Amino acid sequence: MNLIKDTKTWLWVCGILLALILYDLGLRWWSSFPPKRPSTVSPEAVFVFAPFKGDVVPVPKKGDWLNCWLDSEHNLNRCRMSDADGILEYEGVFSPSQGSSPVPDIELKIDIKRTGTRMQWVYFRDQIMPIIHLIGGTILIPTEASEPAKQTLEWQREHQGH
Repeated sequence: MNLIKDTKTWLWVCGILLALILYDLGLRWWSSFPPKRPSTVSPEAVFVFAPFKGDVVPVPKKGDWLNCWLDSEHNLNRCRMSDADGILEYEGVFSPSQGSSPVPDIELKIDIKRTGTRMQWVYFRDQIMPIIHLIGGTILIPTEASEPAKQTLEWQREHQGH
């Protein structure tokens, strides 16, 4: 009789543990997909997830939509950052961190992993501005904050071994 009671208890404990593990795995899988693209966000924009802060349930998804394009009329690159809901947070002119010519549209593919999160970007005049790494290796920095952005990149290279 005790053996049956102990077996049932262990089955309940194992069942609860299995359910918690599956719940955790399901949340991790679900949270790896970007949120639904708001209508105000360009189809070319990519979603950069905010750092995980240990929330029990990662809802709502946090991060930023980023996209860059060549403004051919003015011969310069522009980038836009919107929050997860598509609300504009920053838009401005961006320049390569090395060199001066604008990057052609075809090369403006954002490397999400290297671009990182707000923790690796630059604050200038009370405004967060992204430092955008492109897949080809070019780094775009906000022109109006080029010196602080270059300092941020230098600090990252020194402290992260890049």
